[in-house]
Amino acid sequence: MSVSRLTEKLRQILCLRRIHPHTGEACPEADCSVLRGAPVLLPQYSFPCYGFYPYGGSVKKRIHAMKFDFARWIANELGDEMCSVVSAVDFDMITWVPLHYTRIMVRGYNPSQYIARRIARFSGKPLARLLVRTRRTKPQSSLKGEDRLANPVGAFSPVRKADIRGKHILLTDDVVTLGATLDECMKVLYNMGAASVTAVVYTFGGVRPFPRRDAESERQQPV
Repeated sequence: MSVSRLTEKLRQILCLRRIHPHTGEACPEADCSVLRGAPVLLPQYSFPCYGFYPYGGSVKKRIHAMKFDFARWIANELGDEMCSVVSAVDFDMITWVPLHYTRIMVRGYNPSQYIARRIARFSGKPLARLLVRTRRTKPQSSLKGEDRLANPVGAFSPVRKADIRGKHILLTDDVVTLGATLDECMKVLYNMGAASVTAVVYTFGGVRPFPRRDAESERQQPV
């Protein structure tokens, strides 16, 4: 991280003029207002995926603040909004798209996990860490075309002793574009014995046709 970038992050943390009214934490220059919406099944993905808002405008600013400016409360607010997915999806267990441990050390937390916690608390369904990111991949936003599709391949492994045979899994993430990361996570979850996997994201953009993910087509030897 450059000195200028580090200085800017410290300035945001210490700036008392931008205090979030509910958490008391420093609020970066972004739209922190709570948006409202209903989950929409996204037909551009051949695996089941629900989303709330197209990526852009104030939604984009909000996501950037959450990811890069220490605005953890935004992840909780996103999760609260996304709780309405329980009316659209029947599931037994909730998990999230994991980050590599080195990225968590830099960012401090995983927004997708925060989102999963809020949905689990609202729904009363169990929250479980099912996936591990075993390879540090480049940020998808830094890649284009086929590189984005290949980047997450082979980057995920199952958590040892996790038993999800016959379970219907809800998989959370903050953003989906081409869908390569979610597709790779679903492949591992199906190989672990999941009966179904449905993704839910806050914001979406992009189109990528993947083969349909279901229990029969994905049944392979465990990874």
